[in-house]
Amino acid sequence: MEPSDEIEQAGRKFHIDILLILLSILPVLFSFAASVITSDGQWFQRSGSLMVLFAALLEFRQMYFARPYPSNFMFINGKPQIMLPELSLRRKQLGLVALILVIVGTSIWGYGEIPFNHE
Repeated sequence: MEPSDEIEQAGRKFHIDILLILLSILPVLFSFAASVITSDGQWFQRSGSLMVLFAALLEFRQMYFARPYPSNFMFINGKPQIMLPELSLRRKQLGLVALILVIVGTSIWGYGEIPFNHE
């Protein structure tokens, strides 16, 4: 089996991507509930770091599938040219989801305690 075939087959399996999305969202939901119950925003704020961590792993996976591999090198007029693989629409969408999760997670991480400050 060619290396490109292995990458293509692995790219069709999105269960790891779905798991990473869930791992980035679920702690935020549970910690928000815990922060509402305890009126202490630190749980919600700290969950933002977990969201960023898992979203960064999701983005790393998307970059893995977009990387050039040896069969994608060509020489045109004696100069090496790198041909990047075309990403599927789903891979592009997952990249956008990862970016949104990183932005939201960073915002929660930085400002997540503010809604719980009642002073």
